[in-house]
Amino acid sequence: MTGNTEVRVGRVVTFFFEKGFGFLAENVTDASGKSVVLQHFFHITSCNFEPRTGMVVQFRVGQGKRGPAAVDVEVYESAKTKLPGLDALSGKTSPTEGAQ
Repeated sequence: MTGNTEVRVGRVVTFFFEKGFGFLAENVTDASGKSVVLQHFFHITSCNFEPRTGMVVQFRVGQGKRGPAAVDVEVYESAKTKLPGLDALSGKTSPTEGAQ
């Protein structure tokens, strides 16, 4: 499968166990500097764990059957540390935002 080799970080938005696929979101900044949430489709065969809503994962973007899709999805090992921008995926504000 060809695709982008850049590793990205996102959060599982939803996963349908009975159907074997789900969606994850990543927070990125567009050319104007605005924060944008992108959603990516992924299939259970592209990961080696049971995805759960809210789980932080790392992935690459590759070519799926119907267009771009998340591939090589793995649990993000450093999820215990604060990841800038991930709170925006859930709509929560970070307690460290605005702190001096």
